[in-house]
Amino acid sequence: MKVHFKNMSCASCALDMEWELSQMDQVHSAQVDVMQSSIDIEFEGDPSAMRETIETVGRRYESGFALVSLEKEAGREEVEAVWKRLNYLLPRVISSLVLLVMGSTVLSGGVALTVFVLSYILAGGDIVWRAWERLRKKDIFHEYFLMSLATLGAFALQEYQEAVAVMVFYQIGEYLQDKAVERSKESIEALMNQRMPLARVLHDHKLIEVSPEVVAVGEQILVRPGEEVPLDGILIQGVSSVNNAAITGESLPQPLQEGDEVIAGSINLDGAIKLRVAKVFHDSGMARIMRLMREAKGKKPPTERFISRFARSYTKVVVLLALLTVALPTLFGGDFSTYLYRALIFLIVSCPCALVVSVPLGFFAGMGGFSKNHLLIKNPNAIEQLSQVKRIGFDKTNTLTEGAFLLKDVEAADGDKESLLHLIRSIERHSNHPLARSIMLAKQDEQRYLEIADIREVPGKGLEGQLAEEQVLAGNRDWLQEHQVQMPQLDQDGTYVYAARGGKYLGRILMEDAVKANAVESLSKLRKAGVHSLVMLTGDNEAHARAVAGELGLDGYEANMKPGDKLAWLERHAAEDGKLAFVGDGINDAPALVTADVGVAMGIKGSDLAIEAAQLVVMRDRLDDLPKAVMLAKRVMRVIRQNIVMAIGLKVLVMILGVFGLADLWMAVFADVGVTLLAVLNSMRLLR
Repeated sequence: MKVHFKNMSCASCALDMEWELSQMDQVHSAQVDVMQSSIDIEFEGDPSAMRETIETVGRRYESGFALVSLEKEAGREEVEAVWKRLNYLLPRVISSLVLLVMGSTVLSGGVALTVFVLSYILAGGDIVWRAWERLRKKDIFHEYFLMSLATLGAFALQEYQEAVAVMVFYQIGEYLQDKAVERSKESIEALMNQRMPLARVLHDHKLIEVSPEVVAVGEQILVRPGEEVPLDGILIQGVSSVNNAAITGESLPQPLQEGDEVIAGSINLDGAIKLRVAKVFHDSGMARIMRLMREAKGKKPPTERFISRFARSYTKVVVLLALLTVALPTLFGGDFSTYLYRALIFLIVSCPCALVVSVPLGFFAGMGGFSKNHLLIKNPNAIEQLSQVKRIGFDKTNTLTEGAFLLKDVEAADGDKESLLHLIRSIERHSNHPLARSIMLAKQDEQRYLEIADIREVPGKGLEGQLAEEQVLAGNRDWLQEHQVQMPQLDQDGTYVYAARGGKYLGRILMEDAVKANAVESLSKLRKAGVHSLVMLTGDNEAHARAVAGELGLDGYEANMKPGDKLAWLERHAAEDGKLAFVGDGINDAPALVTADVGVAMGIKGSDLAIEAAQLVVMRDRLDDLPKAVMLAKRVMRVIRQNIVMAIGLKVLVMILGVFGLADLWMAVFADVGVTLLAVLNSMRLLR
């Protein structure tokens, strides 16, 4: 079950809540995602009762925590709540900081003490209250209790400045954390909102744009040229062709006639068409597979899981050491106040904020940084996986190639290539077929076109016309054979347009899918980023696959592959060194995108199913954004490792110095709150 919530953006609280839920007998697994304001939970029992349990647990960590019915509602209310909290928190922190400076430099005596108390209440009153609320429920080992105990102990020892400073800097860290998370959310949401598929429903002679999810079977929809078909339907009006590359991987357009089935996800190429909806969106095969894809994703990164487990054990150990620090020396005659002061150092340092905040925040900020570069990363786990990718498998059409045809070769039976191409262009200029348009763009003739009359086009076959009382044919091989044209035995590997005149075979031209302009450079950058194996997996024929692989300098290729073949290839190579990524854009690529350690979808031309299945979406459909994504992932992991080393290293150092009386509360403040601030600021660099 997946539920959405509002009024919780604290990464540390989310980790604690996740741990508490996962410890319940009826719960098999639980995952709290602050970025998406959602909880994925598997359990046994009544869903309504579980929702009540989740709300009860959530309110222990955030008093305003509540479940909501819709994901959009969760996102909207969460943004409003966070900004309200930030607008409320900032004046308090500034006021408290001003009072702290006044009490330390201007005032003295009882007036200074009053100012310190007021400053403490402004900065830390809500922290103490939360600690008391959770203490009543016997929840001790958390940051609110540790911060409250340490600062109140500092007050007891008359270390007023240190006590207030701890709370002030802690709240500044919380402010920066919330602001960084919200900036990441806004960047990601803005990028995701670029894809909003709509269906144009014909109702009472009017066109109404609605979500495909609300369109009923039997309703009529209009799909204009260049648009994606939103729902499965039957063609009832119009003549066009569709590009099914996103579904089948075949880049050659398919002609449509009335009565033909049109599949959701295909691209309408030529003319406006009217469809009668055959399946509602929810019941379509695509929607069912999309739901399966959602269930296959959403794991936390190994680094974050380790830190959350480490932080819980670490806090308990440090609290025990703090108790021993004050108890043992006092038993042997040591000064209680001296060793209590050292114990307070332990308590402040023991707060795991820098760890549990900076690591998930590093991933959140990294996701925001990806989105600013037009890269949509679905979950933090994909960042860690992507940083370790050593091998990548590529689909061909729309991934390595443009998905548009270019003239590659002219084969004239009599050797006169110019005349053959001129004849084909003279008849193809009367067609709106994508292949015809590609032929017309291939070469600009200086001579005038031949005057071909009585032109007739048969979708899926070719063109027929009359030139000087002779029949002219241009189309596929079957079209010429249908007109009893005798042709030699020829290699069929490739997309050819054949031509004949007066019943005599004249030759053919080869049209091939063009390699993307920046493909070679992009693959070179991937190698520099540490990817040592680049392989193409395509459903295209052997000859074309070999030519494309050779042109791009790939390490290998596999041709004539069906979706199951790609899946089997990925499974065979999954156990090899390093992580394995797969890059594709079609519906037929979806199983491979889910199976790979990192699935990458080329976004603009990619099918909705491929985008749903992938963990990374290259929104601009540019291949050179892929090496950028790998390098960004490595940068995110580098920043997170810096945060971990900085947090643990400085804390351990201050603890050791504190044992020997060489550290004071100011050093403890820096080792805890200061390091948290540094880690947050370090993570926020990723948003640039």
